[in-house]
Amino acid sequence: MSNESKKTNSVSRLLKAKMVARGIIAEELAKDLGITPQAFSNKINRSGNKFWDNEIIIISRRLCLSQQEILEIFFPEMFSNLTKVV
Repeated sequence: MSNESKKTNSVSRLLKAKMVARGIIAEELAKDLGITPQAFSNKINRSGNKFWDNEIIIISRRLCLSQQEILEIFFPEMFSNLTKVV
């Protein structure tokens, strides 16, 4: 498995865990974002399909994500670099 695939799987797991914890299904978030459920699924599960800034804001608010969780989920490279420094 490539590093990019590992990052995507990690992001996918973290985001899905937060969705389950809040009782929010993918179809609801897709509707909030104004995209199809399939497009939302692609963004979660495929590398290269990233969320736009406005989508991150909507998801973060809907899931009540902390700043650390936002970094972990949407910016894993940055988060891993920050945790190495601290």
